Amino acid sequence: MTRRILYLEANEDGTVGGSHRALVDLVRGLDRTRYEPVVLFYQDNVHVPTLRAAGVEVHVWETERARERRIRSRVGVGKYLDLLTAVVRRRRFLKDQRIALIHVNNSPRVGFDDWLPAARLTGIPCIAFAMGDARITAFIARKMAPRFDHVIAISRFMADAMRRLGIREDRLSLVYLGVDGPALRAAVRQSREATRTELGVPHDGVLAVMVGNIRRWKGQYVVLEALARVPADVRAMLHVRFVGAPTTMDQDYVQELEQRIRDLGLEATVGLIGPRGDVPTLYAAADFALHASVKVEPFGLVVPEAMVHGTPVVASKFGGPGEVLTEECGRTFDPAVPDELATILTTLARDPSLRARLGARAREQVAGFSVDAMVQGVERVYERMFAR
Repeated sequence: MTRRILYLEANEDGTVGGSHRALVDLVRGLDRTRYEPVVLFYQDNVHVPTLRAAGVEVHVWETERARERRIRSRVGVGKYLDLLTAVVRRRRFLKDQRIALIHVNNSPRVGFDDWLPAARLTGIPCIAFAMGDARITAFIARKMAPRFDHVIAISRFMADAMRRLGIREDRLSLVYLGVDGPALRAAVRQSREATRTELGVPHDGVLAVMVGNIRRWKGQYVVLEALARVPADVRAMLHVRFVGAPTTMDQDYVQELEQRIRDLGLEATVGLIGPRGDVPTLYAAADFALHASVKVEPFGLVVPEAMVHGTPVVASKFGGPGEVLTEECGRTFDPAVPDELATILTTLARDPSLRARLGARAREQVAGFSVDAMVQGVERVYERMFAR
């Protein structure tokens, strides 16, 4: 029997990130003889046509969510009546779509007040990925999160956070996110030399790319402070490109970065090149990739995505990146200590043979973080839910 699984992606800040990528890879990798995916986005995004072209049923609730946000801004009894209306709307959707299980894609702090009650009223399981912010501070969210039928942590860091939240061991699984190595390598659009020329990197330059939305917690400013600390000869070699888009709330941060680049005299070293549709091509052309999140990253999908191309990664030692990387395939540092990053940048820039060794090992290491392994782990959880 084929069961219809609803995947909820609740991000609404205008950005497209790792949670979207993980959802797309999971849905496309499912065993379609057993599961039929139905995807619900709260906001339209670039993955909608891709999924539909792959034969996946996709719903976008952008209009509905705009109306719900206006309604939920009310206070008093009316607010609770509106929440009850939202639960009823979701229950009707689940019944009409013949959904057998809900998979909340972001975190157990999402959907606990509407989708989870709707699942209970419908009599179906509701599970959640723990891939968002590990901190769940709202009182009601903390009380409701343990009521999900199962929570899938995407790293040991997130599993520990879920235990502190009160998730029982029999309702908790660890399934690392994965990347599709062959597909990412096949997505490289042009030669390494052509890409580096396009980015203005000279033949003897050292290219580092940092992929991620331009947000303060992503730590682009940490990289700038580290670059200011490297020797002048190293700074002359390095060419750093920040790849990603800001949200409407992060425009001030972009201006701060641009001003800091000028203040530190890094105009010839650093460039913000905006969002790109050719990230695999950039990784393949880079000498190494950077990750500097100052907030602990639950997993950090950009880390294995770079490693697929034999590109060594320099990343925060905390959270998911520290579980993916080893000293044989990359380097880790404390984002609160820019001097640590400066030392690593100096060493890598001056030692091409070290970069080559790390890159070769990175491609071997990332084989343990595949989409196939992720899909199999998630499907095992589904089977446990349906066996109950």
